[in-house]
Amino acid sequence: MTDSDSDTATTATFESWFQLHTLDAALAATGNPLIPFKDCLQHGQAVLRQEFEQGTGAPALIRGRSWQIDQVLQRAWSRFMGQAAEQLALAAVGGYGRSELMPGSDVDLLILLPDNENNQFDQQITALLTFLWDIGLEVGHSVRTVQDCVEQSLADVTVVTNIMEARLLAGSENLFQRMQQSTAPTEIWNSQDFFE
Repeated sequence: MTDSDSDTATTATFESWFQLHTLDAALAATGNPLIPFKDCLQHGQAVLRQEFEQGTGAPALIRGRSWQIDQVLQRAWSRFMGQAAEQLALAAVGGYGRSELMPGSDVDLLILLPDNENNQFDQQITALLTFLWDIGLEVGHSVRTVQDCVEQSLADVTVVTNIMEARLLAGSENLFQRMQQSTAPTEIWNSQDFFE
């Protein structure tokens, strides 16, 4: 079995667990997304508990939780960010960036802004984050430009450690790649300095 086959099988398993088509149908039928998103997350918790009780291993459970949260965040991002959705980038960082979201863990996010950002996205970002908290996600977040990421990474090794594990969830792939290139070990912390 190739990695691609394995990924397809894993995705099919998670789709059967979490039934995201139910969320999509509920969202299409209502103007208020709060209840469908909350129901989806509650259903996900119940599924994970059931899978745990049936002997499913921890690696599959934490990847499954990450997968479900990815799907929820992608749908919320497109709903709340509108046209800005492709100008900004939403990334998972830290353990969540590794697709290892433990039960009870914060959902750590990085929202990347264009370099010429002038607070034009503040209202949409605030609405998105408020919504995520309202549906029951414990969100830890930072909102930065690529230059902010460079400056923060140079000042604090824990920031660059988080960014190293970043994974794009939605938005501008170009902006995300620029951040990765700008904070790469050749640019910020070489291996020796990082380990010291």
